[in-house]
Amino acid sequence: MPQTLNFPTPPPFIIIHGGAWDIPSPLMDLSVVGVETAAREGLTVLLNGGTALDAVEVSVQSMESDPVFDAGYGSALTRSGAVEMDAIICSGVSENFGAVACLTKCKSAVKVARKVMEDSEHTMFVGEGADDFGKLKCPEDVVGGKELISEYAREHWERFKDYKGPVNELFNKGEEQKHPGDTVGAVAVDKFGNFASATSTGGIPFCE
Repeated sequence: MPQTLNFPTPPPFIIIHGGAWDIPSPLMDLSVVGVETAAREGLTVLLNGGTALDAVEVSVQSMESDPVFDAGYGSALTRSGAVEMDAIICSGVSENFGAVACLTKCKSAVKVARKVMEDSEHTMFVGEGADDFGKLKCPEDVVGGKELISEYAREHWERFKDYKGPVNELFNKGEEQKHPGDTVGAVAVDKFGNFASATSTGGIPFCE
């Protein structure tokens, strides 16, 4: 007869990452501070009895509001100079997830993604559908596209906007490797032993 193994519930914890790219020296310290801030905000939620879902959403939102990261306000710009954001959030309890792609009109893609998971019959909205859903469920976060463009993202776009080669070639050219182009993310376990994860990104620079 199979045995039931009872493992102790681990204390609440959260793991944060700010993207794996070749971080230039001027942004290194700011990136560390941003990740530490996101981790601290998420852990505070957990230590106050909040859920893992709440914690990962808060942590990722923290990085979305920090221009040093390629997410939310710090998103890399498309070839046309616009912001297009993607995000996903997953519940380890329900095994459900919600996602958005090519979101352009809300400050927090991960917040809209959670609304997709909890307040819709769908798992993902893209483009205009994502924007419309965000306006409906997160009206307080609706912004114009230009409000999401950081100074660093604009400067980087201005530097390479006339580049005519393929994106993968651009990414493999010396100094031009120093660009944002990755996700931010969080994984957490709460006091109930439940886990959740979330990621958000502005995508790679100069995508079509």
